[in-house]
Parts: sequence; structure tokens; C-alpha cells
Amino acid sequence: MEYFAKEKNCKCLKYYPPEETVPMNDKLLWPFWEKAQELGYVVQIHAGMAYTYRGRTKFCMPLQLEDVCNDFFDLKIHAFHMGWPWTDILCVLAGQFPNLYLGL
Repeated sequence: MEYFAKEKNCKCLKYYPPEETVPMNDKLLWPFWEKAQELGYVVQIHAGMAYTYRGRTKFCMPLQLEDVCNDFFDLKIHAFHMGWPWTDILCVLAGQFPNLYLGL
């Protein structure tokens, strides 16, 4: 992450929870979120149904972003797919956290 931010002027990265082994609010990922925030990344994240063979929808639930947004208030997060079918939850979270953005 540091190499791409400092040497290649990278501004964003994508985190893809359907292929992960832990939910996005697992404390195991706190060093990842912390480093992304420190480097000023915009984290683009898949939210909602997995839609992939063997994908894990349970790790894409928008409500998990509440923990991440609370602990990393300066990290800009762009949540894709409006969190469908949990769009209402994602919209409420985006209203609560100014660092959470919605994407179609």
C-alpha cells in the first residue's frame, strides 16, 4: 500500500469482501484500515450480495461498515452497489458518517 501511494501516486484501492475469510469489521483488518487512512486512500468496497460463485455474502453486509466508520472516521469509504438488498441500512449509515459514500 505504501509503495503504490508514495511511488505511483495511487489514490484509491478496492477491498472485495466476498473473497475474504473474515467480515470487514473483524479486528484482524484494523491494521489494513489504519494504513489506508494514514496514506489517504479512498477505499472502494463491495457491499451487498456477493454474486460470485463461492462468494461470502455474510462478509458484505453494509451494517459491518458501522464499526469501520466509527473507528476510522477520516477514512473515505466508497460502498458499491448501494448495499443491495440492504440499501436502506447503507443509506442510513451514509447519513450518519460523512466519510461513507454510496455508489451505484
